[in-house]
This record gives sequence, structure tokens and C-alpha cells, in this order.
Amino acid sequence: KMMRLLFTILTLTPLWLYGQVPIIQWQKTYGGSGDDRLVSIKKTADGGYILGGHSTSGISGEKTEATRGDYDYWIIKIDQIGNIQWQKTYGGAHKDMLSSIIQTSDLGYFVTGYSESAATGDKTDGNRGTIGSASVGRDFWLLKLDQTGNLVWQKTYGTTAADMGFVGIQLPDGGYMTAGLTAGAGGERNTSANAAPVYGYNDHWMLRLDAH
Repeated sequence: KMMRLLFTILTLTPLWLYGQVPIIQWQKTYGGSGDDRLVSIKKTADGGYILGGHSTSGISGEKTEATRGDYDYWIIKIDQIGNIQWQKTYGGAHKDMLSSIIQTSDLGYFVTGYSESAATGDKTDGNRGTIGSASVGRDFWLLKLDQTGNLVWQKTYGTTAADMGFVGIQLPDGGYMTAGLTAGAGGERNTSANAAPVYGYNDHWMLRLDAH
């Protein structure tokens, strides 16, 4: 009888849970006059949230900083009920697409994405290659921010073809791992002796970084 009762509870509980209608506790809309896309959200140590995406908007709506060119990284810190605490825009003259943002052990943030910008706007490193006949490349563009979103450092990594960073994590020693795809060789995709092999049209590409 005990086993039968346990089975009944286990089978009926999911049906009871699925029968509940979610209730909206609060909702917010953030945007400017252009194309604004949220792609990453993480809960922060203070109970709020960090939002990461990309935007073509200039100063308009909720966006308080000017566009740098095409798409820019747009990062928003909100409190527990969605009020904006601060926001930052980072980008160069071409397309910069944020993929992931996490909070780090020092309560700052690590941002992963990819960029077609040369050394323009906030971007200090040039392209590693080109895309077809275009004069722009596409590389991993990584940012380390402090607790209020100010830029601590940035890094560009890429090959002579297209590279796209999608995800980043912090490791126990304070360093970072970032990963995405690559379609080429050269640039930073080298060993001390020779270029890393290319296995197909696109390959996984993982980078292990130190804390600085």
C-alpha cells in the first residue's frame, strides 16, 4: 500500500504542477529607436539581473548612449524589480554582436561575443582577417567589466576567416574559458610550431585565458 501511495503521489504531482497558470510578477520593456536584441540574462549577487544584447539604437527610449556604428554590445544592470541601475554601450564602426555575459568572482562581468569592427570606437584591436570580399573581419571580442560596467580590459582573438564567440565561463583559478566557432586558421589559432589544423567548414574553437 505504501508503494502504491508513493506511486500515486509521484504520478499525480506533475499533473497538479502542470495545471497551474503562471502569474506575471512584473515585466519591463527596454529599447531605443533601432533594433535591440536581448540574448543573455543572468542573476547577480545582489539579487538583480545583468542583461546582455546588441543594439543599433542611438540615444532614445531607455538607451542613454550613442551608437558606435552598426550593432553594438548593449549591457543593462537592473534591480530585483527591473529598474535600470546602469547601462553601457560598447562597439566599433561595424557589427558587434554580444553572445553571453556572466558575473565574475570580483562582482564584475565577463562578456563574450564577436565583432566585425576594426580599431574604432571602443575597440582597440584590428581585424584578424576578412569575410569574402568585405573589408571587415569577424573575431571573438571579449570584455572584462568592473562592478558598474566600466571597461577593465578587452581582447580580440581570431583567424584570417570568420570567428564567432558564443559562450564564456570563469574558472576556479580566476581565469576564463570561451568557446565558439572558427572557419579559418592563422591569427591566434596557432601553436608555437605550426597553424592549428582545420577540420571542415566550421570547427569548434575553445580558448583558455588567464585572469588578466
